[in-house]
Amino acid sequence: MSKEQKQLSLSKIISEIYRIREEFGFKKINIDIVNVSYKNGILTIYTKTRSDKSAIIGKGLVVGKLRERLNVKVVKVEDYTDILLFKKRCKLIKEKYKNFDVIVDICNYFLDNRKSNKKVYVTITCQKDLIIFKTLKNIFSKVTAILFDFNPLTPERVRNNIINEINKDKIQYNCIKINLNINKILEKYPCGFLIDYIPFEGVIFTSCLSKEVVLKENKLFINFNKLFPIKGPTLGYCPILIQYLKKSNDYKNLIKNVVEDIYKGGKEPTEGVNDIIKIIKKL
Repeated sequence: MSKEQKQLSLSKIISEIYRIREEFGFKKINIDIVNVSYKNGILTIYTKTRSDKSAIIGKGLVVGKLRERLNVKVVKVEDYTDILLFKKRCKLIKEKYKNFDVIVDICNYFLDNRKSNKKVYVTITCQKDLIIFKTLKNIFSKVTAILFDFNPLTPERVRNNIINEINKDKIQYNCIKINLNINKILEKYPCGFLIDYIPFEGVIFTSCLSKEVVLKENKLFINFNKLFPIKGPTLGYCPILIQYLKKSNDYKNLIKNVVEDIYKGGKEPTEGVNDIIKIIKKL
């Protein structure tokens, strides 16, 4: 996008936002857009502040109508401050885990768009894992998916949906069958139980991990979302974790995870508060 085209695009986008806000009866305010980018049908708008971001989203009404008016597939709105903080976080992570090449490679991708030729595995049990999977696919030369034939964790319908999504990209996957009594898992906080059932060696990304990194024999387990929180479906907790909460009344770990997500930029504060309320009400 040339500088002239960019100015024209910014002018058109801002004009449409103001027009749509007026149509919905929202009050008149000044909105500061830092930059825009357009790729593969996705328009990303970078705002100066979170207030600007909220104004463009407009309770979902403004951003939805903007997508229609501009005739694009998706409109994403990002706070530019969050991007700067994310890059700062990547630099800190790179220093903290400088002895783990694969984590350094991820930081290099986010900081300098450098890809890695390493091979990694990633477990997929939910929609948010699919987002992580697609992100890792952009970073590493070979990503193999790991699915689980274990209905308490991934019901058959969900598993089939995941397989359909993976097949679209013609990606190799392995499906591991787990024979385990669910009550045995629910005896303690279940986050992390999966690593005992993964037979592969090497680097394995999994959301079923209570820590950022776990090194076990010849396996390096990494919780991508704890290191690099990405915005995704609200309250994407696994079914086993939900069962544990309902059985044990142990809110502490789940609420701690939500607070960490807010602090690291993975959730908006209002979204996080809503999640905490749902947790207290047992989802």
